[in-house]
Amino acid sequence: MTGISVLFCLMPTRAWALSAPYGLQVFERGDSTVGLVWPTVPGASSYEVLEDGSPVETVEQSYAVVDGLTQGQDYTFAVEAVDDQGDVSPLSTSVQVGAYGVGSWLSDFSVYIVVAFVLGISLGWFLLVTRGS
Repeated sequence: MTGISVLFCLMPTRAWALSAPYGLQVFERGDSTVGLVWPTVPGASSYEVLEDGSPVETVEQSYAVVDGLTQGQDYTFAVEAVDDQGDVSPLSTSVQVGAYGVGSWLSDFSVYIVVAFVLGISLGWFLLVTRGS
């Protein structure tokens, strides 16, 4: 007797999938570090932080501090959410930290000095002109 058997395997499907993390922002900059923060993704148990497309850190909270960066180099960061089953969300929108992003306190400080200098000269000129009349 010959016959053909067919075996069906029903796998339960999930009614939802992880959504992509959104609102990724830089919250801290240092000489060789950058801090990233994003809102929590429902169902996520961890997050994978990607630097220029490569994973650099896995965290359980919705923030990360990435270190080992080189001042003067451009970086692009994105985040993926991961659930308990290992399912991965789509990538978040990326944020770019430019050449002055890492260790930028000096360049930011320079801008403040220039603005203060220009305002000081403007105020001095204004006082000179108004008192001279």
